[in-house]
Amino acid sequence: MARTFQSSDGDIRAVLKAMIWSPEFWSRGIVPQRFKTPSELVISAVRALGTDVDTPMPLVQWVGRIGEPLYQCQPPTGYADKADACGKYRSVVEPA
Repeated sequence: MARTFQSSDGDIRAVLKAMIWSPEFWSRGIVPQRFKTPSELVISAVRALGTDVDTPMPLVQWVGRIGEPLYQCQPPTGYADKADACGKYRSVVEPA
């Protein structure tokens, strides 16, 4: 990726293409580690759509339905950010 960045004069499209087509990106050891938590999934979807959120409650409910109800995590450390802890919503956020 660094080589592509330098040879393309910093073209992000070329760098992303190099990343996505690299064998390391799709290796069996890495794929299960790449995931988004429910809150990350919802936030990135809102950002990607470029929407203004006037009423956040439907988004909060969506995050809750897919595994991270707001303010309901039992341990004080918050929801886990490890791939093996994403159980309930793994099929929603895991790459196909």
